[in-house]
Amino acid sequence: MTIHGIITLLIIFITFIVLMCEKFPADIVMFSGLVSLMMFGVLAPSEALDGFSNEGTLTIGALLIIASSVNKNEFIKQIPRLIIGHERSHKKAILKLMIPVASLSAFINNTPIIVILTPIIKNWAQKIGLAPSKLLIPLAYAASMGGMCTLLGTSTNIVVNSLLKKQGNHGLSMFELGIIGIPCTVIGILFMVFIGSKLLPEYKKGGKIDEENKSAFLAEVQVELGCPLIGKTIKQANLRNLASLYLIGVMRGDDIILPISSDYILNKNDYLLFTGDISTISDLEKVEGFTLHLSSRISLENSSNNVITLSEIVISKQSYLSNRTVKEIQFRSKYNAVVIAVFRNGKRILSKIGSIRLKTGDILYVLSENKFFIENQYSNDFYFLSHETGSPKNPSRKQKMISFMPLLIFLLMILCAGIGVLPILTASFLSVILLFITKSISVQEARKYVDLRLLIMIGSSLGMASALEKTGIANYLANILVGETTTFSPTAILAIIYLLTWISTEFLSNTAAAAFIFPIAYSVATQLSLSPEPFIIAITIAASASFATPTGYQANLIVYQAGGYKFVDFLKIGLPLGFLFMIISVLLIPYFWPFYM
Repeated sequence: MTIHGIITLLIIFITFIVLMCEKFPADIVMFSGLVSLMMFGVLAPSEALDGFSNEGTLTIGALLIIASSVNKNEFIKQIPRLIIGHERSHKKAILKLMIPVASLSAFINNTPIIVILTPIIKNWAQKIGLAPSKLLIPLAYAASMGGMCTLLGTSTNIVVNSLLKKQGNHGLSMFELGIIGIPCTVIGILFMVFIGSKLLPEYKKGGKIDEENKSAFLAEVQVELGCPLIGKTIKQANLRNLASLYLIGVMRGDDIILPISSDYILNKNDYLLFTGDISTISDLEKVEGFTLHLSSRISLENSSNNVITLSEIVISKQSYLSNRTVKEIQFRSKYNAVVIAVFRNGKRILSKIGSIRLKTGDILYVLSENKFFIENQYSNDFYFLSHETGSPKNPSRKQKMISFMPLLIFLLMILCAGIGVLPILTASFLSVILLFITKSISVQEARKYVDLRLLIMIGSSLGMASALEKTGIANYLANILVGETTTFSPTAILAIIYLLTWISTEFLSNTAAAAFIFPIAYSVATQLSLSPEPFIIAITIAASASFATPTGYQANLIVYQAGGYKFVDFLKIGLPLGFLFMIISVLLIPYFWPFYM
């Protein structure tokens, strides 16, 4: 092993450890690893940056724009009403939900689908008397299963395909993965209907802020005539440094000032709006001239004039807000909004809001003006699970036609790429141009749709994977694997590659897991004079089979808190389902992609 090989192995090992600790955003960790490889001379700048100009990376960038424009269509939001209806049987509801979601996820980025459907399904389930926890894990799993069925299903599929073509192979066709993905999905749905439905917990409604329980989150203090704090600023009155309470706004007459500046001057009959540990609000009654009102006059259900809205957001897996306190983030000034409650693992954190250190998967309830949603609806730091606002206006006929245009363009792209008229990269780029021409999206919207962090992580993953090849580490690790499995059949080795990818994707991003395992698997196939395709298909399927942990896949993370699940809920359902997928894949793959060419 060369010195560059040792350096590469060390850098990748450190990168893995830091990623699993989840202390820093994954894209920054991966990019830092790539820069380290350049700094030590393992990769030339052109080699390190090759992953960012890779066909797969560029295709994913275009598909993010297309999929996001399609997701604006109101049809997706109608799935629970149209498909589930008033079904009260858990088994039938799971079946009716998983089939259309898996079908959509085969072609559209599944994260927006989960974000859109999670609050709708949660509310719909409660309305018809079903526990949301019986439907949300099936929702996430269906999205993952659908992603295994086509080349467009996940960004990982496209990345693996680009790596395969880089090795001089013909690459995968649009529906080739469906040979394994469709049987896995069908059996997976049946598993969830007949076995998973019994393992799924039945958690009652909890953790939601509404008019019925808002007194547990909000309280008002009236500034009476004669209060010695009248004429003083919020800062001078020491209302910013309370032990367990946080002043989020002031009501003066019919005006609501939210968030509130520390320089705001108190006046008589002001109503000070507090959040935090409301059980300690009685301490403020000791202040002369303060009168406590436990029932807030702010409506959380709806605001016809959109003055104040309540949003429910979940911290994403790659969020820059993770591992930082609300105060460190300067949430109030950065977003012009205030956090009134934080939930973790289904329970509200009662610490002072500003001192709460946010974690991936935390649910935040935020009071703000409506522009908070408008400005941040495409944020990659958090996703909106619900957003209370005024009644939407009925769209005009022209607006309805424009809303369906992305769907038509998307279907045309699939047709052209599927029958081989155009390469997937060309078809996706052409589709983006058509979206601009038809005014389905604006340039500003397209920029928001592109997830730069995802592209940075993919580009960095590909660069680090090329370092494994260049330094011979891939061959070295393949030699170890081959040496330890000399008496194993190709099918057994295929199972090991699948298992390595599956375990990696439960703790890393699925794209990073696939990119790192790919060169090792390819070297194993080369050394054993076997076709690489069976191993590459196994990697692609296994990378999307993240069912056993709530943090392994973004879809799992979104429903994790929304359904009030525990870690063990994913484990007891996801492990047997994951092993079932492994058995199906290892049995079917050699039949359709023989080991010997």
